[in-house]
Amino acid sequence: KLLGFYMVLFIAAVLNIPNDLYEAARIDGASEFKQTFKITIPLMWEVIRTSLVFFVCTSCSVGFQVIFMMTTGGPDRASEIITTYMYKQIVELSRYGYGSALGVAVLVITMVIALILLKVTERETYEF
Repeated sequence: KLLGFYMVLFIAAVLNIPNDLYEAARIDGASEFKQTFKITIPLMWEVIRTSLVFFVCTSCSVGFQVIFMMTTGGPDRASEIITTYMYKQIVELSRYGYGSALGVAVLVITMVIALILLKVTERETYEF
């Protein structure tokens, strides 16, 4: 459902790369494959990192909508995830403090994964 968002990010990043670089690479004899891995990907690496972080942050809550609408946690909590459990604690059982603690736990887990991802994908930034 977010494919359009990521496509806009990637198309904007590719269109931001000057054609002079590709023309110079073609004159030097670089193939399309080499141009992709030596010019395109390095120059749009920051956009790739940003989209990976967006993906991680949104994937932590994506399952909630589908599971809640179809099974609300399933028979005997078989398909329950932490976000559906948090919703039940807050809305159905009125345990606001416990539900908020679960929400903070999801936030911390998401932040840790995003920070690890940013550290792993860190590399030199190229400018043109």
